[in-house]
Amino acid sequence: MNHPVVADHEEQHSMQEAPALRERLAAMVAWASDGTVSAAEALAATVPLSALGVTSLAQMRLIDAVEREFGIEFDFSDDTVDVLNDLTALERRITEAA
Repeated sequence: MNHPVVADHEEQHSMQEAPALRERLAAMVAWASDGTVSAAEALAATVPLSALGVTSLAQMRLIDAVEREFGIEFDFSDDTVDVLNDLTALERRITEAA
């Protein structure tokens, strides 16, 4: 049984990590795209990141950076490309892999 205070603390910690992870991913998008898409644009995106200018080369750079930093591997037999077009989906993939 989880202790309510511990569970509440863990939930608050998780909620604090989410914005930090999202901001880190947005910065990685900006780096991978050589600034074509800024971190602010990635955070505010309402369209796929590719529509903002994230190229396939930038996606490959992003994959490499995310794999190294978060210790996960992308499986190209699934919907990885779609994940790279959506910051929320990418964030979800990382948290699920952790």
